[in-house]
Amino acid sequence: MIIRGIYFLVFSVLLVQNIRAQYLSDSLLYFFDSIEVADYFDDMAVPSFVMEPTYQVKAYKMQYQSIDPHGDTVLCSGAIYVPNNAYCDYPVMNFNHGTVLKQKSVPSNLKLDVVGVLAASTGYIVLMPDFMGLGDGDWPHYYMHAESEARSVVDMVLALPAFLSKYGYSWNQQLFLSGYSQGGHVTMAAHQMLEADYPNIPVTASAPMAGPYDLSNTHRALMENDSLPYPQPGYLPYTIFSLQLVYGNFYSSYSEVLSEPYDSILPPMFDGSKKLDAVNNVMPSIPIHIVDSSYYANYLADSLHPIKVALKKNDTYRWSAQAPMRLYHCSGDEVVPFAHSEVAKDSLIARGSTSIELIDVGANYNHVSCADVSVLGAKLWFDGLKDSCINSSVFSNVETSNLSLYRNAGDWVLENRSFQSDIISVYDIQGKICVQYKLEGGSKLTISEMTSALYYIKSERLDQKVWKIWF
Repeated sequence: MIIRGIYFLVFSVLLVQNIRAQYLSDSLLYFFDSIEVADYFDDMAVPSFVMEPTYQVKAYKMQYQSIDPHGDTVLCSGAIYVPNNAYCDYPVMNFNHGTVLKQKSVPSNLKLDVVGVLAASTGYIVLMPDFMGLGDGDWPHYYMHAESEARSVVDMVLALPAFLSKYGYSWNQQLFLSGYSQGGHVTMAAHQMLEADYPNIPVTASAPMAGPYDLSNTHRALMENDSLPYPQPGYLPYTIFSLQLVYGNFYSSYSEVLSEPYDSILPPMFDGSKKLDAVNNVMPSIPIHIVDSSYYANYLADSLHPIKVALKKNDTYRWSAQAPMRLYHCSGDEVVPFAHSEVAKDSLIARGSTSIELIDVGANYNHVSCADVSVLGAKLWFDGLKDSCINSSVFSNVETSNLSLYRNAGDWVLENRSFQSDIISVYDIQGKICVQYKLEGGSKLTISEMTSALYYIKSERLDQKVWKIWF
């Protein structure tokens, strides 16, 4: 408890020093009971031997302050999913969503985010920022602007202790970062910002997934292609309009950069009220065809064109990561090419990163179908790294169970203080029984000589998962 108190004191100091990260308010969004949680696991087709829910889940909306690219204080919002049990120290898992154009189509306004339920029900405090300009914030959203994306994450982390203190939750100091598509770009940017500017908030591990990390080369070549249709053409004007709001030097009027009729059709659609599908429906299948021919010729001829410079500024891989990182991506991705992850991995390693992996989730998955498999893979990786919640309050009937678990010289000791015998099984993360014991009433069991890994202990008498332990 002393360590926990010191940890929260450190964060309180950081919170005072970073006014932009002030916690403002929160409200309960939803409560997911055990039946609902189990249904979501079934919908995701998650095998029980791979991952099984332990907790009911509460989802909150949190409002907090951040600072925009122009130095102004702005309102941000996001969703927080928590286990319905405040008697453990939990790791924090951040998950960053993919591209959203409609301002309210974000985690804090959705009835359900499966990732939030999945992670919180298995023992994480889950942070899901809406991103600056989305959710309850004031439009615009600075799409593909790495710094404001990262600030949305970092400032939510900085504001978190006030929320946790209000509801009696405790953070075990582990922080896992993850996100898919645009969220992958956000994740890598947030990881870099935390390691560069916030050494008191160590990143445990990050899992950027299918993100457009290489805007200046891989993504630019895709957008410049004059003959290849692209399935999400609305990404091009979204990027141009957003980065123009940050840098202000791309064009002086829409007609300078866009050809007719797109100079009049497209701008009004980027006010936060439309979905990206609506933009795609008025776009040509080859995105670059919306750009004025004279403007495009000048752009191609100028190696220091403001758009090219801005894209390079928002690449997210020119640094050295200290914490482990796994890049999840499907080589069959038709929207965000696999090359983004290859370029990012090679650059991070070349700059001194020592724990970087690229996981090809499969050539048979496209950008949409790759998401669930990638998220599940990242979650299982995090599960193997996270510290277990060792607290007997996992039991609803802890006082009558008469089972206790504690450490003794590196081994785990399970004590049966009842008069009844029990069968104790130790499972690995794949659901295979590693060892099984008969534990007589009034006796103790020492579990030792296990390979370093995450295990589950189950009691036959209680017929439920008892603890997760780490050797």
